[in-house]
Amino acid sequence: MHDLTQITLPSFLSGDNFLQLAGVVVDQGSSEITLQSNRPVFITLHGQLIKLTPRNIMDYEVRAVAKFLYGANIDSEVGRKGEIDFAYHCHQNGHHFRVNITKCHDGQSGGIQISMRVIPHNPKPLPEHHLEDKLAKSLRDPEGLVLVTGATGSGKSTLIASVIAHLSQVKNLKILTYESPIEFIFDDCNGQSIISQTEVPRDLSSFSQGVRNALRRTPDIIMVGEVRDKETLDAVMEAALTGHTVMTTLHSKGVVDAIRRMLVMFPSEQRQARMYDLIQLMDTVVWQKLVPGIDGQLVALREYIVFDDALRQKLVDMQLPDIDKTLKASFLTHGQSFYKSALSAYQKNKISKETYNSLCPESSNAQVSKAESGLLFKSHNSSNQEALLSTKAGCAT
Repeated sequence: MHDLTQITLPSFLSGDNFLQLAGVVVDQGSSEITLQSNRPVFITLHGQLIKLTPRNIMDYEVRAVAKFLYGANIDSEVGRKGEIDFAYHCHQNGHHFRVNITKCHDGQSGGIQISMRVIPHNPKPLPEHHLEDKLAKSLRDPEGLVLVTGATGSGKSTLIASVIAHLSQVKNLKILTYESPIEFIFDDCNGQSIISQTEVPRDLSSFSQGVRNALRRTPDIIMVGEVRDKETLDAVMEAALTGHTVMTTLHSKGVVDAIRRMLVMFPSEQRQARMYDLIQLMDTVVWQKLVPGIDGQLVALREYIVFDDALRQKLVDMQLPDIDKTLKASFLTHGQSFYKSALSAYQKNKISKETYNSLCPESSNAQVSKAESGLLFKSHNSSNQEALLSTKAGCAT
């Protein structure tokens, strides 16, 4: 067991030195390592950013590490694109990383930042995500479009990978993934299924090209790493319209925001028609956020909506401005809001009162939170209910 506060660096940080350092901090539980020109090394441990080294790492050292990880052409690639994403497998210690190298300014001249997120070899088993019953049932039998959303580092890819691994073991499926970069390796998870993984842009130029490629290969499930633009969204919807199950991710601030973000990718004159298509295709939309837990680990809080025919019919008969309100009301009948997820985690002693209060503002969501608190508390006996209702914390009040 190494003391992370006692780590020292050689006078020149080589690629080999950096991988040794990475192996130590990952073994201690770090989820990310950040290396930037003329700055110390930082790590992320249980969601907290920590300065690891007393000295700054010089720009030429950071660039040497970048060349070691990617290759001699890294300067020209980053200079041309501004950033580059790739996966890196460290053979010395077996760790797998998602790497981003981006141009940045260090106050004197142009520098670079290397962000390395730790990715497990195999997705963790689906039951270990502790999904709510309704959500778990939907993800175990997906049809149409499954969308997992959230901020960077919120576990979107991890959740989808666990779903794919689970499905590959319990069903006979042909699964095609298009990722940027490939993160999880499914060699130990295939069961009676076959999984083909393609990396964008190394193997194919774009996600939209990947979907078009998939449609020529008769898959049961298509996984698209991320919906970044209209072209990709068009391709994803086309695949779902032809009867395929499509799983993908999107950056958003919530379930409702995710649907809104997809719709605004289309020109205004197309949105009403494309909304109709999108609603008909939707199977499940999940938004996830990782927050500090009482035990020092990260806790996943989720809001979600599972679509059925009744909800789809209600939505397609509406105009665009009315969709948001109906979707928010649907959390009570077809899923769960973020505030109910936070309340449940707090009552189960998974997150602290301070974390709960910071997540649940009393103003804009007070009414929804009170309604959902009532539903949650009905499952307790009367004495527990009285005690819980007397608790004054954040959005539960």
